[in-house]
Amino acid sequence: MSTWSQAPWSVRGYALLIVLGVILVIIRAHGAVIGLLLFVCIVVVWLRFLLEGSRLVWLATLVLSVLGLAVELIFGTFTYLGLTMGFVGVGLLLLPASRSHFRTSNHVDS
Repeated sequence: MSTWSQAPWSVRGYALLIVLGVILVIIRAHGAVIGLLLFVCIVVVWLRFLLEGSRLVWLATLVLSVLGLAVELIFGTFTYLGLTMGFVGVGLLLLPASRSHFRTSNHVDS
């Protein structure tokens, strides 16, 4: 199991991008507090496994990100901030440093 400090700068940058996105959602969201807390907990657990090197979480993140970008582009429901964050996030996850981090044998997958 790798530690968070061993994650390359690109994966930590992606995590920071996601945290900034969560902060924006919390600022703009109006509704049940329990829903926001559940959302934050899910994101924190997801990022924990991503930073520790789980290849399965990395692949799921890439697939969901690309599908989300495709849906936004097809249906025209995007904001330029969301679209930019999506493309930057996918780019960070596909950098060679990120790919080699998830290629190593000491990851969290069960």
